[in-house]
Amino acid sequence: MHIPGIKGTGIPQQPGKTSSRLEYVYLYNFYEAEEVIAIRIKKLQEAKNMKRITGLDKKLSNIEKNSNIELSEKQKEALKLVNENNVTIITGGPGTGKTTLAQQLSNILKIPATHLDSVNFKPNWEKIPTEERDKKILEKVKEEYWIIDGNYVGTLPKRLERADLVIWLDYSTTSIIKGVLERTIRNFNKEKKELPGCKERIDWHFLKYMITFRQKKRKQIKENINKTPKEKVIIFHKRKELNRWLANIENKAD
Repeated sequence: MHIPGIKGTGIPQQPGKTSSRLEYVYLYNFYEAEEVIAIRIKKLQEAKNMKRITGLDKKLSNIEKNSNIELSEKQKEALKLVNENNVTIITGGPGTGKTTLAQQLSNILKIPATHLDSVNFKPNWEKIPTEERDKKILEKVKEEYWIIDGNYVGTLPKRLERADLVIWLDYSTTSIIKGVLERTIRNFNKEKKELPGCKERIDWHFLKYMITFRQKKRKQIKENINKTPKEKVIIFHKRKELNRWLANIENKAD
């Protein structure tokens, strides 16, 4: 007998049992919900990691042997994190190289990179409405594979929650200022590759933001990262640390 809204099924008994099949019924909408969840879990389990490299431990050993460099356990763990995950978020102060790192990882790992400044600005540095910007960012993090660089703390909690791997470039104020000045001198008045129609510039507002970053914005970033599982966060305090780590990834990908 079929009762609308009710799902019935049977469960075979284990071998050796003599009793007949055990019947049970439950609301059909519960069955549908469980079915959808099961399909999604199966899809996640079968999802292909586009960049995963097999035999990573062996390749790392070969790198150490051929380069006469011994990787620390932290470095090996970081490399394994990158190899196993599809979703990466990069945050840090201005001039720390977030955009450059995102593009390098994108090229190495074959995962598209999104630079949040390119979402926030139209040509000639025209900002889009905050609500529209945040909506675009949150739509992006629903995708299966991505690398995102930028702060924009309004959407940071959601991005950190969704990310498989978080890279925080936590550099000193001196390093931030140096990075910004070097970038400005090198590219002044040239169009930024990641921001079509926007030329490299520096003004008082940005200078103030750069100088006060660690006192203001860093606190918000740290509060959010402290809520993120430690096993998926990598923090770099110096450019040399990052460059060494990145070089190892490039060697591993070859």
